[in-house]
Amino acid sequence: MKGIRQSYPALTSEDLDALALAFIEGDSEPSGMALDESHEVLESLEKPITSNMQVYAWGFTYWGYRKCYGAAAVLAVVFFALCLLCAHIRSVIPMVAFMAICGAAFNPYYRSRICRKVNRALLAEGGSVERAKERLRAEGGTDSLAYGATAVLTLVFIAIVVAGYVLFPVSVIA
Repeated sequence: MKGIRQSYPALTSEDLDALALAFIEGDSEPSGMALDESHEVLESLEKPITSNMQVYAWGFTYWGYRKCYGAAAVLAVVFFALCLLCAHIRSVIPMVAFMAICGAAFNPYYRSRICRKVNRALLAEGGSVERAKERLRAEGGTDSLAYGATAVLTLVFIAIVVAGYVLFPVSVIA
């Protein structure tokens, strides 16, 4: 946020927090599927690594929930490849390590995403905090549909891998 402060010296810390919170909250009404509170997410972003267990437990699915679609897609491909590797080597250690890396990488990625979005919104709105907030609310928030779809896809893929693990003995795979 230092670069934004240099470009817009009149912005206060409260303004920047309000802009970031507007992006985190989005403009949709809270649903019953809210995984976390927006204020908790904002506070968590001040730390280098998140303490939000949802990120570690759901990995790329949580990234999709937070509308980081491109990163979530890349992580999903890696996840599915690791599922196949884990089935082949008969170990879940790579999968566990990957989920830990997904969790650890979320805060830095999401923080930089928010900074880019805030900077673009302020630039597009001529430095107006109120108009930038509205723009950020429209672009940010969460996507429960993406969360549900990726969660179901993940569980189905894991079920397929487990079924393959059970149905085909090691001697057949090797």
